[in-house]
Amino acid sequence: MAAKRSRRRLSSKQHRMWSWQRVLLLLVMMPLGVGLLLIVTALAGAVVWGAPREQVMMGGFYILFSFVASNAIQKQWELVAGWTSLGAATWLMLNRPEMWAKVAAAAFMGVGVALLSREFLRRRRQYLDAKKR
Repeated sequence: MAAKRSRRRLSSKQHRMWSWQRVLLLLVMMPLGVGLLLIVTALAGAVVWGAPREQVMMGGFYILFSFVASNAIQKQWELVAGWTSLGAATWLMLNRPEMWAKVAAAAFMGVGVALLSREFLRRRRQYLDAKKR
């Protein structure tokens, strides 16, 4: 008896992805893994990077970089802008004590959350529309 094959249709985006893009997508998983490893080791008490607080922050930035790079490779520019805006807001809040930096960080945070939310809601609407069919 022959094994059944799934005749799942690939989206046009998946068809257009080149092999070098797939390799790059695998490579951007490394900062994600490093970030998670830094956070987990800091929580376990093993400090590799300065103080535990700094190690967790760097782990978070590695994860954020992985999101930005992955979305950039896939040419999802709204998500790139949203994640970059959140990263800029976080960096400003952590490194600049001035009031103008806090205001700018709040603005970056608002823009980032708005961009990511809009994209999430757009994809959710597409999913629900496809489910109705």
